Amino acid sequence: MSLWLLKESYRVLLFELARHNKLFSSIIPYRPLTATILVTHNCNSRCNMCTMWKRKSYNELTTEEIIGALSQLRQIGVRRIGFSGGEALLREDLPYLIRKARELGFEHIRVLTNGLLLRKRAKELLQSGLNGISLSLDGPEEEHDNLRGITGYYKKCYNGLEELVRLRDYQYSDIDITIVTTLMKPVLRHLSAMIDLCIKLRTTWFINLFDTRQLFFFKDIDAQSLTIKEPSEINEAIDELHFFKKKYPKFIHQTHFALEYARIYYLKDAVRRDIPCTNGYLNVYIDALGNVYSGCWVFPPLGNLRKKRLSEIVFSDEYKQRIRKMFRKECPGCNCAYDANLWCHLPSDIQNVVWSLRLKFEKGMPCS
Repeated sequence: MSLWLLKESYRVLLFELARHNKLFSSIIPYRPLTATILVTHNCNSRCNMCTMWKRKSYNELTTEEIIGALSQLRQIGVRRIGFSGGEALLREDLPYLIRKARELGFEHIRVLTNGLLLRKRAKELLQSGLNGISLSLDGPEEEHDNLRGITGYYKKCYNGLEELVRLRDYQYSDIDITIVTTLMKPVLRHLSAMIDLCIKLRTTWFINLFDTRQLFFFKDIDAQSLTIKEPSEINEAIDELHFFKKKYPKFIHQTHFALEYARIYYLKDAVRRDIPCTNGYLNVYIDALGNVYSGCWVFPPLGNLRKKRLSEIVFSDEYKQRIRKMFRKECPGCNCAYDANLWCHLPSDIQNVVWSLRLKFEKGMPCS
């Protein structure tokens, strides 16, 4: 479990009480700990599984407005910040924003990127004080180029990743590098290649779950060739990921129990109303136009930073009602932060401990 979640473990007990009696949901601290800012909605990719790149975005937050948002986030107690998009590296001022976030005292600063501009910008990002970077990579060269819609995409992405690893090994040893792969049909036959790449470069591998239902940037895509339809395919994939997790526990972010969650997600239940959504209590999202979301892109925003201060929005009665509604899964459902929801769900924590203890005594396997 990550350290920041461990520090907040008392909330797990409150979440468990609230699962059984909704009156307890009113006493759970709703001060967010992490935030994601979409610094731009524009993107230089042409991904098959996303439509954001098809729309040109204007009148986005200025440098000064984003710094103001960062300051307001710190004032309400946010400790971890992620810069995303669109494609975050399209913002020329990104290193400056990272530097200001560092000066404001954020404990962890992460950038999510498609990698196309990474080789060019890796050094300045690390010099600015970046803690972590998540890079989208969905398979070997031909497959990745097909999924992302640009010939030569993989080479640019991989060259950027190599440069990042070189800088990490040379000077910036604290940088956390994560390769993010979305579990789709074309990816299934490349799982071993992805774990081999992570082992070779000594990065973490995070597995996203494919979802086209509600998120505005996934709507209206042609998902026929991307959807895993045969139960045998997902069962084989999850079994293979379990094998990798047992053999190389430190390279895969998900726990064994999270992998089992993925199996159920694809096979029979994509919403899991039995597991509350704690995202609203722990996260706040801000898009490139200043709209503020309660840790959820599915519900509409609850205010705009160009009209109200963040504290007015986050501590409003409407915000409180929204996150309680999210907790009760009175929503269409999505897979955002599913791994964090599992950490904050006591029965899942217990089952994960059972997984770990069983593995510890099976054939000398390490406990993960």
